[in-house]
Amino acid sequence: MDNINKKTKYTCLISGRVLPSLIFAGIARRSRAMARRRRGFSITEIVVVVAIMMIMTAVLLSNQGKNKSQQSVETAARQVAAELRQLQTEAMSGKQIGTPAVSVCDFKFDADGTAVYKISYNDCSKPVHLLLGSAKPVNINAQKSVNVGSVSIFFSAPMGRMGGGATQQVILTSATDITKKASVCVCSSGNIFEKNDTVSCSDPSSVPKCS
Repeated sequence: MDNINKKTKYTCLISGRVLPSLIFAGIARRSRAMARRRRGFSITEIVVVVAIMMIMTAVLLSNQGKNKSQQSVETAARQVAAELRQLQTEAMSGKQIGTPAVSVCDFKFDADGTAVYKISYNDCSKPVHLLLGSAKPVNINAQKSVNVGSVSIFFSAPMGRMGGGATQQVILTSATDITKKASVCVCSSGNIFEKNDTVSCSDPSSVPKCS
């Protein structure tokens, strides 16, 4: 009986001293862990994060610049294609200009490698074709960020056929990134379309292509 009482007393003594110590030790460890978590970033960690952010920003801005250049030439190609289709339609309809009205035989599109192109009309009833009105320079866009390759195209009334009969291609190049190009194809068949490359309009690999 005495042995049991001694054992019980010893257990209670251990429980009374050790358990609180263990509890306090656990609380202290958790407190230290929480303090470490609350501690701010080190200088090295901040420098690394800032460097990564700067690199990502530079890459993003570079990609945006390239995309903007490509979008500019694609927009310019659509503009030029629309202008050529308009001239073709005017030739087919037998548009007259001037006062008194004069029938036009040639509807011309000219570019010289700069950021403008010219629209003009010829009166073919004269021995020497006379320009009706003045050649009209048309800006590709307000920023003049796209150049139109040198080319001269005209459509003849009343059928709207392209002069010369051979397929022609208008090349458009970004003024800020010469690797960014697009083109407009004027097919001998009369079809006009724009595309985002400079592959020959009649090349089998061209999509689309002149037939």
